Amino acid sequence: MLSAIIIAWFIFILFLTLAMFYGKRPDIVEIIYAQIIVYLTGISISIFEQELKNLEYSKRFKVLIIVLFIFLVVEFTVFTFNLPWHDVFADPYS
Repeated sequence: MLSAIIIAWFIFILFLTLAMFYGKRPDIVEIIYAQIIVYLTGISISIFEQELKNLEYSKRFKVLIIVLFIFLVVEFTVFTFNLPWHDVFADPYS
């Protein structure tokens, strides 16, 4: 159940990681990258869900949380000064 709540957070963090370093990419690269992110999100969520059942935090779970936290901090820092080419919160009709 928790994984259904936080899956969007995982997708958001992982998808915008490449946008920190590169601007708009060709459509085929964007499609392939999005599929890779969906796959990585599925793996990350399954690890997350398995570990929360145990309530004992393994080394890989701690590493996953630390890596995601670092990505989140870096993304917020980078996107404070340089907006990504596809702004998630922009009104597409304006």
